[in-house]
Amino acid sequence: MLMRVHSLPENEEDAVDLPYRLPALLQTQGIPFCIQNSGDMEAMNARNLPFQAGTAMAYGLSEEEAIRAISLSTCEILGIDKNYGSIEVGKSATLFVSKGSALDMRTNQVTTILMQGKFVPVDNFQTDLYLKYKKKYEDKE
Repeated sequence: MLMRVHSLPENEEDAVDLPYRLPALLQTQGIPFCIQNSGDMEAMNARNLPFQAGTAMAYGLSEEEAIRAISLSTCEILGIDKNYGSIEVGKSATLFVSKGSALDMRTNQVTTILMQGKFVPVDNFQTDLYLKYKKKYEDKE
């Protein structure tokens, strides 16, 4: 389990981009890995997990492997892949749908969320504020 891709190298002599390149290096060597987000402010920082996979993709990991690193690979390492991690008959329907790439913070826009097969509203206080102020400034134009 790789600690946050968006971090500095652990050793002074390591290349500054090593945390970004490490997922691709492990994949090339056939070493199982996943990207995880534990540590300081993990609950608040969880929203950035897909973007960490996107950074790994920008540094050599394929898109399929980047998605796998935050889904199926994680579940395989944790031993819960019989129920989670991929979209298959008999598995938990826990997933989201994004307009644009879920791995790119510029285009990611979550439109649908399912947890255990139940739809979860995507609107929240933050989206309400966004729409309020977007309308305010659109009216001025």
